[in-house]
Amino acid sequence: MDDAENLLENIGSKLSPPPLDDPLARAEATSYDLAAQRELAELESFRQDIQARKEYAGKIYRLIAVWLGAIYVVIILQGLCAAFTLSDTVLVTLISGTTINVLGLFIVVVNYLFSRGASADGSAR
Repeated sequence: MDDAENLLENIGSKLSPPPLDDPLARAEATSYDLAAQRELAELESFRQDIQARKEYAGKIYRLIAVWLGAIYVVIILQGLCAAFTLSDTVLVTLISGTTINVLGLFIVVVNYLFSRGASADGSAR
């Protein structure tokens, strides 16, 4: 049993941090601590990015699906229902103008959420 205890004490003494009486050792320990904190912050940022991607990808999908469904309903009503009439100009404006806006929104949000080139601070990932 004494051998095992001695072995554990030896390992513990090797793993213990150096005394911080030396200014250089103190600076290195502080630098290491700051680097570890930065890595933890980056990891948390990546986790938040993944969560946001999941959340907003679903919302964008639902928005586009609802919009395409609404346009489909308008086109069906225009073709089949005599009581629902829109002029050709209004129909073309409704379909093209707002569809371009929704697709533009989709492209902007997807490029932001799923960009691979740079992080929020402008540095390359």
